[in-house]
Amino acid sequence: MEDRIRVSISEGVADVRLVRADKMNALDGAMFAAIVEAGSIPLQMRADPLVPGIREWLEGLAPPPGCRGVAFDTRVDGPTILTGRAVHEIDKGLARAGALIVAAPESFLVNLDSSLVPGEGDRAEAWGLTLGAALTALEV
Repeated sequence: MEDRIRVSISEGVADVRLVRADKMNALDGAMFAAIVEAGSIPLQMRADPLVPGIREWLEGLAPPPGCRGVAFDTRVDGPTILTGRAVHEIDKGLARAGALIVAAPESFLVNLDSSLVPGEGDRAEAWGLTLGAALTALEV
């Protein structure tokens, strides 16, 4: 995992950094799998009014010209009104910030301890390979 991303956790907040600068952090199947794996690390989640959330982060986002983006989230299976679903707002925020959206947003299901439910890791990896192919097609 550390050849694609680095993860550090402090006070319940995971900092996930992409580490393929030589490839302009291009997403490949291994990187996507590492991101999904990092997302399955159990964390004690608590709201902190001093820490910005995804909306605030997206509002301050200023991607460089030509930056490509795609949105995904993890959520518990159930009625959206109860479980939430951030992926569509993330997708819109990336587009508003100027990122070229390369694929439809996707949600991956987790259980109550934030671990991927069976089959979701495989689905996420397949989605990552699809993203890699889409990005490769854009480069041609």
